[in-house]
Formats: sequence, structure tokens, C-alpha cells
Amino acid sequence: MKLTCNYAVAHFLPYAVTEEFVNIGVILHCRETGYLDFRLAHRWGRVMRFFPELDGTLYREALRLFRTDLQSAVQNPGASRQLLMPGQ
Repeated sequence: MKLTCNYAVAHFLPYAVTEEFVNIGVILHCRETGYLDFRLAHRWGRVMRFFPELDGTLYREALRLFRTDLQSAVQNPGASRQLLMPGQ
């Protein structure tokens, strides 16, 4: 059986003005089965190479909040619709 899945790359963008970001994970969703899962990277060193002036607390807190929201969506399939881009 072949299924169509959508994925999104999770970005960490600490400075919206510069629009510079680093990829920190991926989110996978299959509408046909309701499957939703994600993987987030924990490589603080990699992020620091991109943004050496950044306070590590900001990244750790952003990652914690993002993970909490995604875990909530995975555990409550109705909430997964909140993660989809408009029009999908």
C-alpha cells in the first residue's frame, strides 16, 4: 500500500530581522492514517556555530516549548490540524 505523507522541516530562527535559521528537526504527517510524528535535534554545538552570540537558554527553552506542543499534537490527533500550513 502506498501512502502520501507530508513533511515539514523545523527551523530555529532566533533573529527574524536577518531571516537566518538552522534546521532543528522534521515533522511527518499522513492524512490518510492520521499518523503524526517528529524528530528534533539536540545538537546545541551546531546551533552555536550558526549563532555564537546567542544565549543558550533561549534555544533550550524554544526547543522545550516546541517539543511540548508537538507531543501534545501527537497525543491528541485533533490538535494535529494546528500544525498544518493553511490550505493543506
